[in-house]
Amino acid sequence: MPIHFHYDCGRDLLLQWAEGAITLSDLQRLRDDRSQAQLPENIGHVLSDGRRADFHFDLESFRRFEAAQAPIAAPGGKHAVVTSNPRVTAMYLMWAEWVRPEVDASVFSTLKAAYEWLGVPALEDDFRCGPTGE
Repeated sequence: MPIHFHYDCGRDLLLQWAEGAITLSDLQRLRDDRSQAQLPENIGHVLSDGRRADFHFDLESFRRFEAAQAPIAAPGGKHAVVTSNPRVTAMYLMWAEWVRPEVDASVFSTLKAAYEWLGVPALEDDFRCGPTGE
C-alpha cells in the first residue's frame, strides 16, 4: 500500500506517509485500515508526509469521494501536511477549506515547520515504522 500510518499514543499523534501514485482506492484503503486499527475516537493531531506522493485523481473526483465519507476521527486536533508538490498542495488546501472544515489543517514544505505548528516534538524514527507501527 502506498499510504502508511502509525499512531503514537505518547504524543497523541497520527503519522501518515505516502509514496508514489495515490489513487482514490488507496485513500479508501487507508480509511478502512485506520478503522480496523481501532485508533482513538478523538486523535490529538495528524501529520501527513506527502513529499514522495502524487495524487492520480482530479479535484472533482476527490470532492465527491470525500463528500460520500463519514467524518474522520480527529475533530479538535490539527492536521499538518508536508509536501513540495504543487498539485498535492492544492488538493490538500482545497480539502482543508471545503471538505473537512471542522479540522484545523495547514500545509507545510518542511517537517520541521509542521512539527512546530502542531506543537509536538519530532522523533528520528517517526516515518521509519511499518504501516501500523510494527
